[in-house]
Amino acid sequence: MVLAANKAQKRARPFAAWRMVTWLVMLLAGVGFILNVRSVMMVGNMMEGLANVPGTPDPRVALAWAVGYAVFAFIVIVMCLAALRWRPWARNGMRVVSAVLLVWAAVTAGLAFRQCFELTALMTGGTLPPEAIAAVGYARAIILTSGILKAISVPLLGWLIWQLGRAPVRAQFEMTSG
Repeated sequence: MVLAANKAQKRARPFAAWRMVTWLVMLLAGVGFILNVRSVMMVGNMMEGLANVPGTPDPRVALAWAVGYAVFAFIVIVMCLAALRWRPWARNGMRVVSAVLLVWAAVTAGLAFRQCFELTALMTGGTLPPEAIAAVGYARAIILTSGILKAISVPLLGWLIWQLGRAPVRAQFEMTSG
């Protein structure tokens, strides 16, 4: 009887499109976590060799950014997983995380587009050799793709924040989880 009641309760939650977006955010955060942990390990291994070289950037700055991004990616993963498991506390946490990601995506997309315009001006300036133009063009394509994907994510994250704040979704989170 208890098992049948739990199955009926779990079926009471209808299909929720916001869960697919949450899965996507979690998967991308997982990729970001892996990449930033790898960066932490690489910079950490190079710290001794780079610390004493005059004229080079301080490797501790790169290490701090990589650690910060890895920690935030881990927090995003935890919030997404908790929201997917219908934890009531995760709904508001996921809204905050989505808002931070929305602002970050909007700002960095704007910076990427500005950088693309600067690289286009550099490529068309006529001062670069053909090999450098090809390399700058490749970098510009990557930056432009990144900016477009971030620009697409802004309304998607806004929609996720809105969905998680709606009364029907709140009610689904308030159901006791089996």
